[in-house]
Amino acid sequence: MKKHKEKFVSVVSRANSHSGVSQCREELEQLNKLGDKFPELPFGFLICLDTVSNQYGNKNQSRIDRRMETDKSGYSYRNHTALLITIVLHDEDFPEPTLLEHYSYHSKVPIPKANIAFARKSLGQELMTFFPMAFKKQVKNYPAIKEIADDFIKAFEDGLREIKWID
Repeated sequence: MKKHKEKFVSVVSRANSHSGVSQCREELEQLNKLGDKFPELPFGFLICLDTVSNQYGNKNQSRIDRRMETDKSGYSYRNHTALLITIVLHDEDFPEPTLLEHYSYHSKVPIPKANIAFARKSLGQELMTFFPMAFKKQVKNYPAIKEIADDFIKAFEDGLREIKWID
């Protein structure tokens, strides 16, 4: 039987082209190292970073999924389970427009640095507000994580500080 590589933290973005959110996505994947520090944690994390208009009313959300299959790259989540976390930023809050009129994927219009900085700071703040609550909600499903919850949340916060998403 072929052994799959474990992905502890995976990050996807569904963001407007000039929000800067997609550029920040890979930075957050540096938190994969937490999987080695917390081998007793029975699930991984899939974090989705969204940008949408305020008019849609989208909010941060989380849920556990126990049916996570191996992805096309050969990675799998711990116990095929992931805590899915969606963090939503609103287009109207960015300092520069996140969508450009007449934009094409072939154009060379740079992403505003102010948007990238705003995305980092806002995502860091949203994660530090929402992540502890989403994680602690899983104690009822996984009582064993109660013992490590505070240490894991602290390590997650330290990881955000290392990648300069929070001060």
